[in-house]
Amino acid sequence: MLSCEQGICGSCITDVIDGIPDHRDCVLTDEEKAANTQITLCCSRSKSPVLVLDLQSNAESQDEYLNPTSPLNGIANLRSPRGCFPATGP
Repeated sequence: MLSCEQGICGSCITDVIDGIPDHRDCVLTDEEKAANTQITLCCSRSKSPVLVLDLQSNAESQDEYLNPTSPLNGIANLRSPRGCFPATGP
């Protein structure tokens, strides 16, 4: 298994190109979370309607968490499903 899937190991940290992550991990510091430049794929979500990730920043986690289709190799453009925005809950 690549990661803890609970946001405590940091193995799936990936760079954010655009959008606002809803951080639900215990790895990133408060300052890192406020910068909104990284996200833990295993447990975090999006606060914005679109979250664009640089999958090349953590290529190991790409296959396990995402199977993106994008015109640009290594870029995932994720959209919140209708009815699921804004993010709520813990």
